Amino acid sequence: MRTIQALATWTREKRGIRSRHDAVAKAIAYLLNDWAGFTIFLADGRLGSRR
Repeated sequence: MRTIQALATWTREKRGIRSRHDAVAKAIAYLLNDWAGFTIFLADGRLGSRR
């Protein structure tokens, strides 16, 4: 789980230094907006998309 926490920290840091219109910033925002779903997927990759 340390790696997952490190990813969370890194993405929050990078989101703060990029323009919100930047494609990478949008991807980071997408990930962070569904962080709970992402971590559930990591725990059990058999889960399908919730959408």
